[in-house]
Amino acid sequence: MNEVFNVLIPLRGLAPFFLKIFVLFMVTLVASHFIAIKIGSGNQSALELSKKFNAIRIISKFGAIISLLALFIFGLPYLLFST
Repeated sequence: MNEVFNVLIPLRGLAPFFLKIFVLFMVTLVASHFIAIKIGSGNQSALELSKKFNAIRIISKFGAIISLLALFIFGLPYLLFST
């Protein structure tokens, strides 16, 4: 187990990168949510466009989850063993 942390500690510089990616996915998720609600109440063509924004939201959710996991993987060993 100690060998795993010895490998992850030098990779702690990746944590800020994954934090930026996580924030980007979350902003995209929130923006596409409000855009889909705003245009989704119109006619049939607006409903089609709203479905495309729903697809963007699904992709953003998975991206946010993956980047948050990567942030924890690369950031937590540094926080736990930085002393």
